[in-house]
Amino acid sequence: MYFLISPGQHPPSKAIGVEERSAGQSLYETNCASCHGSQGQGHIEPNAPALDDSEHAWHHPDEQIMLIIKNGGFNMPPVGADMSEEQIETIVAYIKQWWTEEQKDFQPGDIGEN
Repeated sequence: MYFLISPGQHPPSKAIGVEERSAGQSLYETNCASCHGSQGQGHIEPNAPALDDSEHAWHHPDEQIMLIIKNGGFNMPPVGADMSEEQIETIVAYIKQWWTEEQKDFQPGDIGEN
């Protein structure tokens, strides 16, 4: 399954500040941690992959991660269906804190990069 940006959608903004990261943490804890773990370790629910640096999340472009959060995909429900694009960006920035610098350099996206 592949996700693309719909026509008219803009690429995510680059910089995420401290306040936005805090908002991302809160949204993650409320909407994601129960399946993906409080530190992104994954498999709290059997089909919920790790989002930290231990599995494959960092291979996906920002836009794909955002669309999966918003619309669901694979075994994941659309947890971000009622979230704004900016709120979803803060979740992505929060998740990226667990990735190594090499993974961030490889990953196609710049949300949360300063």
